Amino acid sequence: MSNQKLSKYEKHERKLGTLFLHSFPNEIKQAKFTEPNSYSTYDGWYATRLQPDASVCFEIKVRDFEYTKYPDYILESGKLKNLLKLHTQGHRVLYMNFFKNDKGFYDLIIFDLSARVPEWTEKGVPTEIKSMNAATFKSKYDKIDKEVIMLKYDPEIDKLIDKTQWM
Repeated sequence: MSNQKLSKYEKHERKLGTLFLHSFPNEIKQAKFTEPNSYSTYDGWYATRLQPDASVCFEIKVRDFEYTKYPDYILESGKLKNLLKLHTQGHRVLYMNFFKNDKGFYDLIIFDLSARVPEWTEKGVPTEIKSMNAATFKSKYDKIDKEVIMLKYDPEIDKLIDKTQWM
């Protein structure tokens, strides 16, 4: 894996994340990304104007396909465990997935992981093993088995932002 490829991937995530954050100036008070290549457990955080003392931590993934291609979306179990530690510290936790549409722009599904915690506490986190790329930005031929959770978009708790001009 080249650090150059990782850096390019992270820059793309941060560019789209910045476009999202700047699209809601009346709601988002301040925001910050973690340091590039820091291998942090999340990509950034923001504070809202409605709840200035509460922070929202987020993880970003960028997909090169439309959000309608699959019925559910992958989150690695290890990443989920790290994100849920932030939840137990009092942060709201979001998993942002950008999807490239047929016009070359990006749509966004924001999965509210914190809203799922009560169900996961009651029923457990439904994990499974999938053969996947060793890293998101690695070759499709470098496969390993990973424990993942399959998230389904739930319009009651998640948010879909489509028809954007984000590139």
